Amino acid sequence: MQSKNLLMRLLNLSLHHGRLQKMCCGEQIPRLSKTNQRLPDLSKRTRQFHFTARGQSTTDDSAGEEDAARSDASAKRESYLEARRKGVLMGRRRLSPMERVGGMLETKTDFGVQDLTRDLRTSGNRDAKVVEKVDDDETDSSRISDHNHEESFETSVYGDSVTGGNHFDKTQHRGPPLVDGEYIIITRENLKRQEKLVRLIKLDARLEFKCKFGNLLHADIIGHQGGSVFATDMDIELLIRRPSLDEFVLYMKRNPVIAYPKDCCTMLMMIDACPGDVVLEAGSGSGSMTLFLSRAVGHHGKVLSFDKLPTHQVRAEKNLKLWQTSYDISNQVKWPQNVSFYPCRLQDCGEYIKDAQVDGAIIDMESPSTVMTTMSQRLKSGKAMAVYVANLTLVIDLAEVIRKERLPLVTETILEVTHKEWVVNPARRHAGIVLQESKTADGEEFGDDGVVGKGKGVQYIADEIPKYLARPHHIQSSHTAFLVKIRKIRKSSSTFKV
Repeated sequence: MQSKNLLMRLLNLSLHHGRLQKMCCGEQIPRLSKTNQRLPDLSKRTRQFHFTARGQSTTDDSAGEEDAARSDASAKRESYLEARRKGVLMGRRRLSPMERVGGMLETKTDFGVQDLTRDLRTSGNRDAKVVEKVDDDETDSSRISDHNHEESFETSVYGDSVTGGNHFDKTQHRGPPLVDGEYIIITRENLKRQEKLVRLIKLDARLEFKCKFGNLLHADIIGHQGGSVFATDMDIELLIRRPSLDEFVLYMKRNPVIAYPKDCCTMLMMIDACPGDVVLEAGSGSGSMTLFLSRAVGHHGKVLSFDKLPTHQVRAEKNLKLWQTSYDISNQVKWPQNVSFYPCRLQDCGEYIKDAQVDGAIIDMESPSTVMTTMSQRLKSGKAMAVYVANLTLVIDLAEVIRKERLPLVTETILEVTHKEWVVNPARRHAGIVLQESKTADGEEFGDDGVVGKGKGVQYIADEIPKYLARPHHIQSSHTAFLVKIRKIRKSSSTFKV
């Protein structure tokens, strides 16, 4: 076996002109003496081939010197393990779950610069000039791209024209600052202690916000950008930002129970509310569904809201006005003024809208089955309405009224919307230190130098992977309502759905 390995070594060395001669003479490799001692043990054919190759190498001294120089350069190169530890060679290993998810995202990796940097370690000043040239080209290209990016903005975020690319104001894309009279939301959450602070307040420079985490002056908040972090007098940080519509609906003042945002969005999908539609609402409540309808139909649409209780309509009008005022302060495009409130029952709506028909309807009443006859007359053919009911008994009453009175209505969908909130974050010790672990493809542990010990697996670099915990949130929303989608058709005796 040793003779075979030696033969293969001699065959490989014979391909390099001139190098075999120096090795046989003992000038380069110290093991050559042992090799000469083993040569008599080989067969005649091997020795004949060996000295024939030696004679051929003698004729090419100039080529041998060049190959010797190459061999010296290759000997100075780093070993595979050292190169792998420094990240020069890009090896393959089994990916962790988090790395698989990260691989799906778009990343910008400049492999050309990495290759040039790796060659720089072994090739000298020639490659250094190339790298410097590449860096200069990248700097110039980045300057050109920034210049083109500024010139591409001919209009601002609000549609205002800009005279030229050089006059582009980047500060206007940061959003308007928080001002006095605007609604903001203050949040802080500690999942470990199961503490959560969500407070909707109106900014007033004369007031001070107080909570168990400390006090914070409104004057210190005014003038800053939304999404900023402020520290209270107890040196506890709070996130302050503008609320979204669903957050305003959840934390605004209310009289009756509101329609929750998850149900409001589903009902908008059921009736297919579009800009320019005329939508009817039976049951104004506290104004939650009214706000979503107002945004859906836009400036060219109309929302007709009916409620027989004056206290409900007063609260709905106040909430709508508060949101409109706060929205108009921080937005160039004003909130549409498209809602009309009528203090009467839906059955008596003819006094206000006469014989007008609507493109959709939202019914949120205690007994919605009593208005099915009226809705069969007010709803356009082919359009749909969404009914918000609390239990399945009311759903059965709706179906029974449609069947008994032979109304041109058909029940299409009955839904119960459920959301489950999850928490995914790094695991921490009691001291707040993130737990980490090092793993390899074979599950071996790393040594002190960060390299895997001898084993069956390939040697990898130690990767510090934080441990993540995924669990449902300790606060979950429960059942709110059943949503029934009813569509108007032309014939009441149709049997397309049996």
